[in-house]
Amino acid sequence: RFRGDYSRQRVGSVSTIPKNVFLASLLSKVGGQDKPINFFVHGYATSWLEAVTSAAQLRSDIQSNNVMVAFCWSSHESVLGYVADQDEIEWCQDQMREVLLDLLRLSDDVIVNVIAHSLGARGVMGVLRAIYRSGDREQLKKIREVVFAAPDVEQERMDRDYLPVAKFAGFNTTVYVSDKDVAMSVSESLHRRPRVGSASGKIYIHQQVATIDVSVSDESRWGHSALFRSRELANDLHYLLRFHLPPNDRHGLERVRGPGGHYWRVRP
Repeated sequence: RFRGDYSRQRVGSVSTIPKNVFLASLLSKVGGQDKPINFFVHGYATSWLEAVTSAAQLRSDIQSNNVMVAFCWSSHESVLGYVADQDEIEWCQDQMREVLLDLLRLSDDVIVNVIAHSLGARGVMGVLRAIYRSGDREQLKKIREVVFAAPDVEQERMDRDYLPVAKFAGFNTTVYVSDKDVAMSVSESLHRRPRVGSASGKIYIHQQVATIDVSVSDESRWGHSALFRSRELANDLHYLLRFHLPPNDRHGLERVRGPGGHYWRVRP
């Protein structure tokens, strides 16, 4: 957990990096459109080691030398810890907001891309909304892309809490979903409300959001980790985060007409 300084957990120990040292080192590696920061927040049932490994894998998949910063929150590292993890992602939002704001304040020309998986998307949404409602709201305009992969977020909450923030800040939003996602089906059953990350029922469609169905390329065991198990999704992230191309200009996607609008699907 982040308490004042930035903690780096190792097997059997926790060491602390002074914040000013970390930020000074980061500032030397970033700057402007060509060197954005990718800020990654992992999902539920994820250990610290799995989170850092996933962030490193994403950096490789994107085929970029840009800095990847992983925010590791205190997941209970078990699918049976889902209820407790919902409390944890709410608890850590003050720390997540502090870290994100530190990144956004690095310089006037810094650009940040945010990538959140699963329950991590709920934390990111809460943090963005909190910044939007504070005196730091202008800092949000330094965010360029927000990516939600299998987001465990209620669709009505997305409309109410997130879309006004995205409209104000002007960043692009991409959502990856899969109809093989067992975790989203369970979440919908528990909460009895459609999730943004689900493609098995009412798929989320909004003109401010590019929803992409990656079901045909999802090779993850439970359909919840396509972000790390789909070559096609990795390729799409490459063109999205490196070149900021809209879905129309990205290879391998087809436009699909849905109820009330359209979404995108990875071509079989």
